[in-house]
Amino acid sequence: MAVARRARVGEARSFGPDVRFVEMEPLDGPLGFAGGQYVLLDAGLRLPDGRAVKRAYSILSPDAEQGRFRLAVRRIEAGPGSNFVLDLSPGDEVPFSGPWGKFGTGLAAAVPAGAGPVLVIGTDTGITACLGLVRGAA
Repeated sequence: MAVARRARVGEARSFGPDVRFVEMEPLDGPLGFAGGQYVLLDAGLRLPDGRAVKRAYSILSPDAEQGRFRLAVRRIEAGPGSNFVLDLSPGDEVPFSGPWGKFGTGLAAAVPAGAGPVLVIGTDTGITACLGLVRGAA
């Protein structure tokens, strides 16, 4: 079951009109994530059918830095989640849950220690998961 948490936006920087880099600090202590994991941000909005607008975003930060996490979000024109993130400002508080996912831990378990170089390939928005993975300790 998802545990509701809150994070405060520390830095929010735009890269062109459609990409935003956001650094967040969990208000209840270290995040406890591994490279390749993600968080679910709650935009506090509802879709016309009543479902909550919660979106998954891969963590870009190295997992050695547990007191903050960084996200990069690309605007989806009619996307309520991405537009919510692109409108965030320093000091805003955001509900979230996570970390989620086994991408990094699964890969670390599949590749024996000392196996040599590993090629990680990602396309489109999957690049953020790959960046978090390669920045992870495992």
